[in-house]
Order: sequence, then C-alpha cells, then structure tokens
Amino acid sequence: MPIQIWRLVSIFFTAFVFGLSFREHGDLGEFALWTGALVGVVCIANWFVSKSAKLADRIYNAGLPVLYLAGYFGALAAVSAPAAKIVVAALGSSVFYLIELFLLEPHPRAVREIAVLSTAFLLQVTLWATSFFFVQPWWVLMSAVFFVSTGLYFLVFFSGGLPHRRAFLWALVCAFIQVEAAWAVFFWPVHFLTAAVVNFSFFYGIFVACSMHFEGPINRRSLYFQISLILIVLVVSLLSSPWSPIE
Repeated sequence: MPIQIWRLVSIFFTAFVFGLSFREHGDLGEFALWTGALVGVVCIANWFVSKSAKLADRIYNAGLPVLYLAGYFGALAAVSAPAAKIVVAALGSSVFYLIELFLLEPHPRAVREIAVLSTAFLLQVTLWATSFFFVQPWWVLMSAVFFVSTGLYFLVFFSGGLPHRRAFLWALVCAFIQVEAAWAVFFWPVHFLTAAVVNFSFFYGIFVACSMHFEGPINRRSLYFQISLILIVLVVSLLSSPWSPIE
C-alpha cells in the first residue's frame, strides 16, 4: 500500500479512536464490543499492510496497537473528570497516530520509545484502576501484570533483533521482576494512579537497562541519569499521594 494512502487510513483510525472515546454507551458490554471490533480491525490491517516486513516487525506492528488500545480505553474509563478525559483522549489519540503513521517506514527511535512507554503506562493505569474499582483476589492482578508485561517485553525484544526464544526468555525474566514490584505495591494504601506510576517506573528502568545492555557497553553517566530521574519521579509521586490508613 502506498504511504500516502496509509497516512489517510491512519487519520481515519485515529479519528475513530478519538470519537469512540466520547461516545455514550448503554452498558459495559456495548463498549467492549466497539473497542474489541476496533482493536481487531487495526490488528488485522497492520498485519497485512506490513506483509513485506520481517516477521518480528509484523508482530510488533500488529501486537503493539492491541496492547496500546487496551490500555488507552481502560485508562480513559478510569478518568471521571471531563477536562482530564479530553486531555487523555487527545494525547492518547496523538500517540496512536504516531504508531500508525510510521508503520510502513523505519521506526524512529524516539517514536518507538514513546509508543512503548505510553503503552506500558496506560496498561499499568488500566490494571491498577481495575483492581481499585473492582475488588479482586491478589492473584488476578498479579497474573494480569505478568501476562501483559510478558507480551509487551517480548514485542520490544523480538522487534529489537533478539531471536524469538531468547526474546521470550528475557520477557519472562523482566515480567517476573515486574510482578515482584507489583506484589510489593499491592499492599501499599495508595491511590491506583500512584501504584501505576510506581510500577511504570520499574518498567521504565528495566526497559532502559535492557536497551543499554543490548546496544553495547553501558554508559555509566547515562545510566546514573536515568536512575536519578526514576528516583525523582518515585519520590514526587509518593510524597504527593494521599495515603489511606489500613483498617
């Protein structure tokens, strides 16, 4: 498909995503039906449009939007303030447009990182908001964190050039670390957004460390900067979060 036509398709997909964000739905089932249909269409379209790419890129192009849209609509459902919902919808739709826009072109590093990190953050918000609003056993949240993290890490590592078996092994290890962090935060009496930020900080740290490791010798100065950035985000989010006493 010519790039010019795909750009128009990307605009159409993005407009549909943005419009669906504000559509009134009769119940949760109707909303799930609409979003599921959209996710399915985007996944199939991305898979067939990128048929000339190598397998790792095709899986990345088809799989990442699925995880992204799942996190996007989940996070949007957790937002109640109209102004905040508009901001989330605008930013989320813009990132989705970037993901689709560069589907037929080499992914710039910045766009790739924005797409992966945005997906990770939205998924964390969705998982922790679901656990917050709907009382669930602890193992449900931990299982969801493990499987979602495994899928996202696998997409990152496999599309980054690792063989599929090695990428899957690394994804399992990183997902296990992610679950350990989630298990600790699960017992903190904090708001779901704070829990999501803390767990996203762990994802960001793992993502940066693995990227540096696979690209060659680790730059200590850059590593220290990233660690400092993570610590600042953690301190600010924890200090600004309302802590509820455990009854």
